[in-house]
Amino acid sequence: MFRLVLTAFCAWLVATPCWSLSFGVKGGLDGSTRRFLERYPATVREEFIKALEQALPLLDKSVDTAFDRIDFSVEKATDRLQCTLETLPPIAGSAADRVVREVLNKPSGNTATSNLLRFAENRREKINGSTSPTWAFARYTDVIATVREVRCRFSGVPDLVLAIDQLSISFFESHDTWKYIKEIDCDTANNCYGLLYRDTVALIGASDPRDVVATNAKVRIEALPKPGIRLSGDGFERVGSARGSRLPLKDYEADARELRSIQLGIAFESLKRADAAMKMLDGYAVQLAGAENAYASIIAGYGSNNSRLLRVAVLGDGSGMGPAETLESSLKDINFDQVLATSDAEEVNVRVAKMRGSRDSQLAAVKDIRAGFESRLNSVLAYEAELARRQRLAEEAAARVDRRGGGGPPGGGCPRC
Repeated sequence: MFRLVLTAFCAWLVATPCWSLSFGVKGGLDGSTRRFLERYPATVREEFIKALEQALPLLDKSVDTAFDRIDFSVEKATDRLQCTLETLPPIAGSAADRVVREVLNKPSGNTATSNLLRFAENRREKINGSTSPTWAFARYTDVIATVREVRCRFSGVPDLVLAIDQLSISFFESHDTWKYIKEIDCDTANNCYGLLYRDTVALIGASDPRDVVATNAKVRIEALPKPGIRLSGDGFERVGSARGSRLPLKDYEADARELRSIQLGIAFESLKRADAAMKMLDGYAVQLAGAENAYASIIAGYGSNNSRLLRVAVLGDGSGMGPAETLESSLKDINFDQVLATSDAEEVNVRVAKMRGSRDSQLAAVKDIRAGFESRLNSVLAYEAELARRQRLAEEAAARVDRRGGGGPPGGGCPRC
């Protein structure tokens, strides 16, 4: 059902056909979450949806567990490091070529991974508070390309491949973090963090309190540095902190991921509530379908000119509530207000409006049957009484004929004599 809950929402969120995202979802987020996401470029919203889709198998687990799992893993890194024809040929003079030569001179997993780590740290050292997020992303793209080439060149050395896979997880974390950040409308790492932080605060304030509590959003954001991180030499300095206090790049990236995780978590919880509401409506849909069959049965009995069948159809056999009363009670039990209290997502509202109309028309029809039952019964009783009177008259006439001589003409005798 959750996959039924994310096509209308998908089309709105990325302004592209849902099939282009290779999954089908139908439903929506709460209005505040939708309005918040509308500010972001389509590419960011597409990444947002993909992250939510990855969390679908973990729907019944806690949101923290879900987003721990969808972030990064050895399996995910390994999939992204698969060798291709483009990565197999050695590139003379490349960073990967230098790492490979060093490993060949001293073939050990430690040497390969330490060289890769040193190469990656050299790239990271160039990133600071005034760095363009696009440039930072390019630096990590270079690291990933080097890691992939080294791994492919030593694909026949399992221990070395495993060591590279483990090491690459942090590279992918950073790479994908900057991929997300660079799509936000900001020019420097400092400004990007400030915008991401303020947007998250705004989302927390505008979201359903249940989603905020479920994600522990307020506590989590209080633990993060507030906007005001500024460029300080080769690192990030927190405004208001002790002079020279730096925020390491890895911490900056982790904080940015945490802000995004809070945003995703709130949206995820909103979709979970929409899913729960849709499941309630699924149950009510079955109930309404059964009500239609029950109503058809009542109508068949209600149209009868047999008072006994009419009574049974409307009042039952006396062992409990009659069919009409049972049906009316069942329709009244459908609580659309409870559904809307669970989620006010757009698709939930649309479906509730349609089903409410069906329920109300059935309820009105059943009430009309019950209200008109006495009149209908009196008409049938009068009809039966008239039939009985006519039958009685016919029987009396037949009896008089029998008394005159078994059915001959008046006066007796034989008419042909």
